[in-house]
Amino acid sequence: GNATLSFEEFGARFYDLQWNLVSLICEKKPNYSSPIYFSDPSNTFVTSRSCPSDLYSPIYEYLSFTFNVRFAYILVMGVLFIILSLIYFKLINKDSENKYLIVFLFLCPPLNFLIYQGNLDLLCLIAISSIVIWKLPYFWKVALVTFVGLLELHPLAFLVGLFFHSVLKQDLKKILTNVFFMSISIFLIYVDNSEWSVRNWKSSVGFGYIQSSSYNMSFGVSSDYSLIFGNRIGSINAIILYIFFSLIILYLTRKESILNNKMIGTIHQEDYFGFTFWFWVILLYENFSYRLAMFTLFFYFIYITNTKKIKILVVMSIFLTPTSLVEFSLLEYTVLIIGKISLYSIGLLSLNLIYLEARKILKKRNKSKI
Repeated sequence: GNATLSFEEFGARFYDLQWNLVSLICEKKPNYSSPIYFSDPSNTFVTSRSCPSDLYSPIYEYLSFTFNVRFAYILVMGVLFIILSLIYFKLINKDSENKYLIVFLFLCPPLNFLIYQGNLDLLCLIAISSIVIWKLPYFWKVALVTFVGLLELHPLAFLVGLFFHSVLKQDLKKILTNVFFMSISIFLIYVDNSEWSVRNWKSSVGFGYIQSSSYNMSFGVSSDYSLIFGNRIGSINAIILYIFFSLIILYLTRKESILNNKMIGTIHQEDYFGFTFWFWVILLYENFSYRLAMFTLFFYFIYITNTKKIKILVVMSIFLTPTSLVEFSLLEYTVLIIGKISLYSIGLLSLNLIYLEARKILKKRNKSKI
């Protein structure tokens, strides 16, 4: 069966980063072992990380080299903190009216959780935020998305969003750029036949690996279903259920945008497509709540351009998970449900805006042909 995870397994600051660093070394030194650094005093669960390290990326074997893990810890987290700080100050200087929001977003529970873990999702947050803030040339934007996508896989959904937008706009140069990098991604994923490769995934991958004790710090269709109804739902049923509700929401909101379409302009339309596709995919399977931090900029743009009701949904989406500090179980359960409803509402309403923007692009295209 699938391995299951609970928060108690982490037991150290930047534990996920050590997992990644050891995995990089394993390709060169199959018998390598490293003690857990920055361990919490109470941690007796995990004391070392050894090869083989069950982590998957189709490009790990190409990036593999040997290094001092403790030094790499400090170097990698130091560089990531510096870039994250630059993003923070860039936003603060650009938008003085919403300084309070920016401060709270960078102090929110998911981002704190992400930094504590040292998970590579922090690199995804920084990479995707950077291409939105600093307006990289399209080729390098897609290259950077592809790189972090091949490291973590799920950011490839952002690439799909960019590709879908380029097809709608009939921008041949951007279509070819996307096809080039998508082809590289598909090739690297296909040729990898390692134990944890996509080719060897079971249909249940991404589902059923988070223990019930950690539902208060996770999100995703299957774990949220288990939280509410008390029993597991199969991966296929979870996917069908999610797509079904997505189509219902799209149908009910097909004539009018709930989110303010002025947001397209504050954030580039193609980046909005990328974020929404990525966010929709992330909501599908089980994730620890630190993964929400990757969408800090996405939440920011939704908040500053929308009505008070949408602002409330954004705040509840990002500040009510994890809820591990809530003492009373009934109150904790209530807070969890409110947070999860808000989260799915933002995800599905974002799809609604994509649908309406796509329709607008197609209408404009058809008019130009007449």
